[in-house]
Amino acid sequence: MFPISSRSKAMIFMLCGSTLISSTGLIIRNMEIAGALEINLFRGISLGLTILLILGIKHKRQTFTKIVAIGKPGLSAAFALAAAGICFLQAITNTTVAETLFITS
Repeated sequence: MFPISSRSKAMIFMLCGSTLISSTGLIIRNMEIAGALEINLFRGISLGLTILLILGIKHKRQTFTKIVAIGKPGLSAAFALAAAGICFLQAITNTTVAETLFITS
């Protein structure tokens, strides 16, 4: 395999992220089993477990000390990310997917 530059990796991640966020709205709109609060709950749980898994793989025994070390700026960022996820899902469920993604972009 040939080495991939940092710029190429970033472009691949941006393409994958854009594709995923575009398809998220359609999946959520077609979901009739769960309401917005339930979807938010399960999205939050899965995001938290995924981050914990990645940190556990990367830092092994120092995982919890790294989590505690984020301090007030890290907690502020976590609350902002949580608020953004909740607002995004509420926007998707109350307006059209196209309007929400246009405003998000």
